[in-house]
Amino acid sequence: MLTAHWAGSFMGSMEEIINKEKETFLKQISKIQDEQINIFLTQIGEFENNKLRTEYENFSYEIIYRIMELLDGYYNSKLKYELKNIINNTILNKKSNFHDLCTIFLKHS
Repeated sequence: MLTAHWAGSFMGSMEEIINKEKETFLKQISKIQDEQINIFLTQIGEFENNKLRTEYENFSYEIIYRIMELLDGYYNSKLKYELKNIINNTILNKKSNFHDLCTIFLKHS
């Protein structure tokens, strides 16, 4: 039989795992954003152009944000998706929305 204390600490641990996985996922998205902007600016010879970098950060942010809204069911009310880590079966967006976290992890102005 589970005691209330043990069950509470278990749930706290599960929430920590989900939060850590969510953070890891969003940091990877942020890394992809940075890498792709750097590659593009290097290809066009504008790596040091901070104005253009900011424009591409904002542009890529909006695209990623909209995709996260789609996952969260806000872009189209008939569509909502679960984002699941298939290695450990953790659903990352079960209790919270990814699009809200974009402002924390992604570059934009």
